[in-house]
Amino acid sequence: MSARPRLILIDALRGLAALAVVAVHTPHWPTGPLLSHPFGLAGFVLDFGRLGVPLFIVISGFCIHHATRAAWNGTRLSDVSWATFFQRRLRRLYVPYVGAIALGLLSLSFVSGQDAVRNCLPHDLPIHLLMLQNVVGWNAGGVGNGPLWTIGLEMQLYLLYPLVFWSSRFLGWRTTLFGVLSITALWTCFVPALSPISLGRWTVTFTDPEMWAFEYWFIWCLGAYTCELTATEREVPRRWGVVLLFVFAFVGVMTDHRTLFVLQNSTFGGQVLQPWIDFLHFLGRRVVHSASILSFGTAFSLVIVLGQQLEKSGLLVARRLMKPLSVVGLISYSLYLTHIPVVVILRSIVPIAADNTSVLPWILRYVIDVPVCVLFAVGYFMVVERHFLRHPAATQMQSPVS
Repeated sequence: MSARPRLILIDALRGLAALAVVAVHTPHWPTGPLLSHPFGLAGFVLDFGRLGVPLFIVISGFCIHHATRAAWNGTRLSDVSWATFFQRRLRRLYVPYVGAIALGLLSLSFVSGQDAVRNCLPHDLPIHLLMLQNVVGWNAGGVGNGPLWTIGLEMQLYLLYPLVFWSSRFLGWRTTLFGVLSITALWTCFVPALSPISLGRWTVTFTDPEMWAFEYWFIWCLGAYTCELTATEREVPRRWGVVLLFVFAFVGVMTDHRTLFVLQNSTFGGQVLQPWIDFLHFLGRRVVHSASILSFGTAFSLVIVLGQQLEKSGLLVARRLMKPLSVVGLISYSLYLTHIPVVVILRSIVPIAADNTSVLPWILRYVIDVPVCVLFAVGYFMVVERHFLRHPAATQMQSPVS
């Protein structure tokens, strides 16, 4: 199998995920009843841009396993240098990440003043520098860059990777995936009942288990397993693969909290789908959230597998669309790191008053914010990020959140 088409596909998906995250963080929720506003339906669809995060996680598992597998000669597990692995990951991540913290603090100072920055320095800044912001009680906007919680999560997934690698070699991938899925289920069902752990001024909290790496561990491992399938050229039957893709995507949509919100506030939902709504309420928010993440993650892994099979057979004809997205994919880490400070400052510099009768203000917000975020990310990549790549081609095999 040719390596180049596979990397184009990964970069295109990575660019799509990055743009989806930018879209969801651009203001898009009109006031008043959702479906009565001209932009209401568009706002609902755009809010699914949050799925860029689980897509990032699946791609991350693919890319990390791809690089490790390529460096391993396939004989002795001791040939994998984990010290080198973590050194490279930290080098790749950390300085651009610290720069994004500085940008967040700058935007916080610009919008809220110096007092807001001083208030976050004793608490939020240290835990961000330690990459623990997703497990320690924190203020999501404490350093002015809320999405950085996923960078801590990504580093914790890296710490779990040697266990996955060894298990897949000794026990096989099916046993490994089943074990990880079991841990995810136990985590979702029982961990929220644990009491917080106080560490002086910081608190390790379990009330939001979806912020922890264990919530995403299974779909990260699915990404790694997807890499294993494509590297060994094992194919998924195309027809069944497409069917499963749509089934998992449908389950993901029907267990998503956005869909539940719309169903609860619509006549159709109340009359026809009330048993489904009641069932989801019985399961509880955290279980339903986990089911949605697992379903979407599985669907995304199938997209990668089927997409690469189509590339191999020459049936994937969307090259013209993939190329621009793959270019965005090369700067996706910079785009992910910097877009929130840029959006926040743009909202202050270029205020656009929304109303309840027109879609124009919402469209203008996207016309301004998205291109500026991309252009700023290009500059950030050139000035900061590219200096921490081993070589230019390495950009093709980096995770969008790593």
